[in-house]
Amino acid sequence: MPIGFQLIVRRFDDAVLAPGVPARRAFAACVTRVARGWPLLAFDAADGHSHLPGLFDRQQAGRLSRSLLLGLGQTMGHSGGLEPVRLRTIDDQGHAMSLFRYTLRQEEHHGVEPDPFHEASALPDLLGLRINGRWVRSVVAERLPRIRREDLVGLLGVERT
Repeated sequence: MPIGFQLIVRRFDDAVLAPGVPARRAFAACVTRVARGWPLLAFDAADGHSHLPGLFDRQQAGRLSRSLLLGLGQTMGHSGGLEPVRLRTIDDQGHAMSLFRYTLRQEEHHGVEPDPFHEASALPDLLGLRINGRWVRSVVAERLPRIRREDLVGLLGVERT
C-alpha cells in the first residue's frame, strides 16, 4: 500500500512548462494556492514537466490533479495543452525523502540551466523566502522530520558562512 503519490504535470507538446521568470512565479503561485491544505511535500517545474510528490491517497491525488490542471490552465493559459496528470506511487518514507530531494534538484537531473532563484519550485517557500507557500514548510516538518534547514540551503546552491 503506497503512502502517497507523485503527480507529474506535462504539456502535450512537451514544451517548457513555465518559461521565464513571470511564468515560473505564476506556476509557483498557482500550485501553492491550489494545493494549500494538501500534504504536498515539494514541487518544481524545471523544463517540460513538473514533479509534485505528496502524502495523499489515490482519491485525493485525483482530486488535486484535476484542480491543478484547471488552475494552471486558467493561470498560465495552458488550458487544453496539459496532459492528464501522471501518478506514480510513493512506497515508503525513504522513497518520500528521495522524491523530495529529486524534485527540488530537477534542473540538475535534466541538465538544464538552473533557475537561479528557484522561482518554479517549493524551495523558496521551504526556506521562508516566499509567504504564499509557507504552509509547505509545516507539511515537510511534520511528514519529513529529518529534513533540516542545512539540507535546504544546500539545495539552494549557496554556502553557509
